[in-house]
Amino acid sequence: MEKYRLSSYAISIELESEPDDSLLIHGYTGAIDLIDKSIVRFLIENPYFDRAVLPCEESTKDALEKRGYITLQTEDEEKEYFKRLATALFRKESILRKGFTFLITYDCNFRCPYCFEKDIQKDGTAFTKEMVDKAYQAILQIAPDERLRSRSITLYGGEPLLKRNKNIISYIIEQGKELGFKFSAISNGYDL
Repeated sequence: MEKYRLSSYAISIELESEPDDSLLIHGYTGAIDLIDKSIVRFLIENPYFDRAVLPCEESTKDALEKRGYITLQTEDEEKEYFKRLATALFRKESILRKGFTFLITYDCNFRCPYCFEKDIQKDGTAFTKEMVDKAYQAILQIAPDERLRSRSITLYGGEPLLKRNKNIISYIIEQGKELGFKFSAISNGYDL
């Protein structure tokens, strides 16, 4: 019998608006689903389990496995898989173009247990307008050839899209649009 477990990269969030469901997010598959709270509670309370005893229909079990929430991999195997995946994606991107990331703040409203930044102190520090202006100047110096420069900037953190960062995010985007940049964000999306 094969033993399943909840992925180390799964995050559950209680939602006030959905009293019977929890939001389940997977860190590297990108999956986001509303899942019955009883299923999420089972996954959290049972470190290892047989798929047959998972309290849901087969189609739900299939979806949980396909979307990465439950896995047969050990924690070490899953960590190694994630490292290989991240390395491959990084190599692909670094070969194609120079990319730019703005670390807006280390603050985060989740502090996920697997996050490498979880122990960094929250201090409210965020990008300032002066930092934004200097960052754009640096981009133009680092990558003066537009053909080799990515036209995309990633907003990162902590959680870059915290409500209190709205003004600086607006400034970053306004200034960047004038220079022809597009934006993406690595975000838990909670304050959207």
